Amino acid sequence: MPLKTFTAKTFFGRNNELAVLKGVASEALAGDAGDIFLSGKSGTGKTELLRHLYNNLFWKHNYVIPFFYTVDTSHISARGFSEDYISEFIIQSLAYLKKDHSLIDTGVYYSSEDLMQLAKGCGAEWAVEIMENYSRISATGDPPGLFSYAVSVPYRCYLGNGMPVLVILDDFHRAKDFYGLVPGDSGNLWLQFENVLGSRYTPHIFSGSMTVLNRMFFEESSLGKCIELINLPGLDRNEAAGFFRTLCELYGLNAGEEPTGLIDTFGGNPFYIKSLAQAARQAGRNFSGEDLRDVYFDEITRGKLYRYWTTMLKIHIPPDLRAHALHLLHHLCTGDAGTDIDMVKLPGSLSMEPDKLERIMDVLHCSGAVETGFSRMGPADDRILSDIIRVLYHREILGDPEGRVRELITGDKGVSSRKPAAPSFDITIPPAPRSELVALKSLQQIALHFDIPMEAAGDVQIALIELFTDVFARDRGVSESYHLEFRLKENIFSIEITTPRQNIALTDDDSGYLREYIDDLSVEKTAKGTRITLFKHLSREFAPSL
Repeated sequence: MPLKTFTAKTFFGRNNELAVLKGVASEALAGDAGDIFLSGKSGTGKTELLRHLYNNLFWKHNYVIPFFYTVDTSHISARGFSEDYISEFIIQSLAYLKKDHSLIDTGVYYSSEDLMQLAKGCGAEWAVEIMENYSRISATGDPPGLFSYAVSVPYRCYLGNGMPVLVILDDFHRAKDFYGLVPGDSGNLWLQFENVLGSRYTPHIFSGSMTVLNRMFFEESSLGKCIELINLPGLDRNEAAGFFRTLCELYGLNAGEEPTGLIDTFGGNPFYIKSLAQAARQAGRNFSGEDLRDVYFDEITRGKLYRYWTTMLKIHIPPDLRAHALHLLHHLCTGDAGTDIDMVKLPGSLSMEPDKLERIMDVLHCSGAVETGFSRMGPADDRILSDIIRVLYHREILGDPEGRVRELITGDKGVSSRKPAAPSFDITIPPAPRSELVALKSLQQIALHFDIPMEAAGDVQIALIELFTDVFARDRGVSESYHLEFRLKENIFSIEITTPRQNIALTDDDSGYLREYIDDLSVEKTAKGTRITLFKHLSREFAPSL
């Protein structure tokens, strides 16, 4: 159930995103809301954020009905889903209107007759009408028709009582398994959600497996065209450290000095941080750095994080491919292959048939263990997963003893021995006239530091000038600052420019002109504004200075 008690102290770094999502509810009241795909890697706190949103709307607002539904694989038939979806919607709606959470928290199963009586007792004629219509459709024995009617219920509620509805659908990737008449014959029932999108009074927020939903929305349907994408990143360095300290305080732990290496290893993932703190609580109350390293090693070799990732891999990878998949994952995670994988040479280097490699890459992509772009592939940017892959490889493939595995993972620095992170520089340019000059001067100095060829640096300079003097100059705010991150990784030099403005868009002419000087670019809307990234490929002989 969506209602639960939250500790505000442990809700770190998500206030901006929460404000954006609450804004969707406000827009629904004005009939101007859009649908949202809340994306983000597993463990970044998408579900927690959505639960906070639901609770905030339930208790503190009276203008939009919040409906939180977690797609459950126990209701994958059209009839089973439809009955559960409508039941949950009516119960949550009546609980919201009466501000009586006991209707939700009882855990009691409500039959159709129970719901009808409950609706009549609350004077909710719109709910009575919904149940009566559902009973008539149910009698026809048309599962797809039931499904279509069920997903339209929030809009029918709005038509009946005039109150907008914010529909929050978590774990929506499981909807891919819905079937209509017989198991295995899905008919893509989930696509019927497209019929209810676009209503400005009943916006939907979708969340779940980032990899699977990307495929559903952008490859298998056109839903992605009408859904706004919001990406939930990991916590930043300070927020992650604060979250860990707060959990230690909550659990009565004395961790001594801040475990800088471990915090960086978690990559701002709240699930990872919480798992370590919980494991530390079970081990004792006072910790030195060595104690925490032991807790970390136990966690990635037999604890919750180990079980989570090994379960995910087992779910997606069939038994006959697991040994080959582990070889490939280790090959990617240890950096032997770098970040720019030659897909033509890879089968030979791994002694693997191309068709088998393609199958493995597909299942690994679905599991979230690898990331693929338009022309490249590589391991997921996840140090925890990387360490777990190394543990599995040395245990199961090489048969190394536990002491050797521990030495490999903890290493001299206490967390994990790996290549240095890609060098980068961060600068923030405050509001000032001719701010593009500051950006250009910074680029010149950083290009010299990286020993980037003069011709390549000149191309990037032209692209940067275009951004500032043309794109950013349109409707520029009075007090608009810019955050720039310059990064060199392998043979790719990138500049990431973030501005708090949400309304920035590149025209076809803008993109065409920029691509004359750079190799690629991306534009992303975030909760904090707009992020534009420029990519310049350097020659493969280029050796970066560290």
